[in-house]
Amino acid sequence: MDQFRGLRRVDVAIVGGGLTGFLLASALSQDGCKVAVLEASDSPHNPAAECATLHYAEAFSRAAAAHELSTVRHYARGLQTHLNALLAAPLPYIQPMPAYLYARTAEALPLLEKHLVLLSQLALPVHTAPDAGGCPFPVELSLYSQGAIVNLQHWMAALQASILRNGGKVYTSSRVTGIDGSRLCTSQGALQAATVVLTTGTPLGLRDPRLLALLESRSTAHCHLIPDAPLHSIQQPIQAGISLFPTSSGVHAAMDLGRCGTRQEQKYFRQFGSKLTRLLPDWQQGEIQFSTQVVSADGLPVIGTMPGSRMLFASGYGGCGILGAMHAAEVLHRRLTGHMAPEDALYSPDRAFPRGLIQREQRRIASLRAEGILRPRAPLCSHCSCRLRYFSPASRWECPSCGSACNMLGQPLSGPGMAPVAVSPRQRPN
Repeated sequence: MDQFRGLRRVDVAIVGGGLTGFLLASALSQDGCKVAVLEASDSPHNPAAECATLHYAEAFSRAAAAHELSTVRHYARGLQTHLNALLAAPLPYIQPMPAYLYARTAEALPLLEKHLVLLSQLALPVHTAPDAGGCPFPVELSLYSQGAIVNLQHWMAALQASILRNGGKVYTSSRVTGIDGSRLCTSQGALQAATVVLTTGTPLGLRDPRLLALLESRSTAHCHLIPDAPLHSIQQPIQAGISLFPTSSGVHAAMDLGRCGTRQEQKYFRQFGSKLTRLLPDWQQGEIQFSTQVVSADGLPVIGTMPGSRMLFASGYGGCGILGAMHAAEVLHRRLTGHMAPEDALYSPDRAFPRGLIQREQRRIASLRAEGILRPRAPLCSHCSCRLRYFSPASRWECPSCGSACNMLGQPLSGPGMAPVAVSPRQRPN
């Protein structure tokens, strides 16, 4: 990707090198539009893989509480259309997969059953699943629907190639430092654009208290995958607390930590770590990271023209993952090409919002989320108390010090350690 200096002129400048920005830039460049994408980092950061599914019960529930069911059904059908397109795409980096939504405790059952009723009212293809997709944790109830695993790195590379092939540009290390009318100023130079589109999640420079209040801090609900890990089931949070996502090499743990507060990060780290230790005492935790999502308070995204300017922006679809990005890019493309659909007005920033959603002022519109990878600690040798190593070809535990060996359940096989080894169910290979 390129960097630029001086002044460049384009038809459309897109701020944000994420999936929404690349999808929109690819579609506009194919239409013959001169387009440029500005990305603040050295390269767009995307997870190796991400899953797309329609288990967005939290967003749909908020939308159903704030709008009529027909309004929510329009949004749900739009996401369903994009999921069908992914499932039908003959591309090597898109693979169909079953998606599951779990209730692990009896306390979560009423909420999940309520979500099942709502998803049925929205005419989404979701069913109950007795097997829970092979989840290694006890499950009270499981919902099943279609889904897809998408390798975002390969998809973004293909979109970038399409943009460049059709005359578009992708500029990295180009953080926008100011906006002067239709001119975007960066540390390297400036872009003069007839239209500016912001796809950075939080609208750049947005100070309207009404819109800031609508982009309320919420917990996210999508699964981050470990690279090259064959994951065949996902678990999304349906209640407050820690959510566990089983993977082939461990467990992905996530916890919503409320509103951003950088001064309290260390306290959040300790809180997250202590809860994980109490929950899974025989597991070791990996790196913990913070991530942010912007989710609209009324469940519907905010896509359209920023009030008082000629700029377009898309925000408030955090948690809907790939399908939300595809939907936002499609709505923006229709608006830019003058082929708006009647349902596009549902996402307009000027739409009438129900009372009770408007708060006086919010200057920070992101939620804080701690994430980590957990892997089980190996059991201890009954002879020398060293950590055992699991030897996959022979399906047994081996001690690197004394050479003792036992099967995966801890029953002794050979060596000086002839006493059984305490192997908990979580330590057993899945």
